[in-house]
Amino acid sequence: GIVPQQSFTVSVEASSLFGCGSVFSDTVSVTVALPMLPGVIEAEASEICAQEDMTFEVVELPVGGFGQFELQWWQQSVDGSFVASEDENGETYTATADSINMHVFLEAQNECGTVITDSIEVQVNPLPSQPSLIGDVSPCLSSTDQGYVISSGWWLGLSYEWAVEGGEISSG
Repeated sequence: GIVPQQSFTVSVEASSLFGCGSVFSDTVSVTVALPMLPGVIEAEASEICAQEDMTFEVVELPVGGFGQFELQWWQQSVDGSFVASEDENGETYTATADSINMHVFLEAQNECGTVITDSIEVQVNPLPSQPSLIGDVSPCLSSTDQGYVISSGWWLGLSYEWAVEGGEISSG
């Protein structure tokens, strides 16, 4: 068979084994598709807070092959698998951030095959969790060195502002 590297023409000559002449087929022009390239996507920001929306868009459309591309957006789910978008398959895709970093890529398919863009990662920053306080809730009047600490939420990279009504903060 022929392995096409570029567009070409083909014809066939049929000759009689008995010396009775020959005939030619019609010449057929064969157009070879350009190599398929996946295009480029980008996110509107490199990081986002959990539960916020992020929009991704095609900045370079896929090229090559024959026919119009059908686009399919894919996003990594919490369990690590990639899930296809059900309703947004155009040149933009908007998704709501979960609690993990977002990983999104675009699949483009036409009659010559399928190409996939590089995956984009968007850092998802967690929302603050409600801190819990530990300390004496029944101190004696004028007692000193009442200590209170945060028992949860402190590891999330948060800053804190302490408020005391009816007393004063001496340190911390």
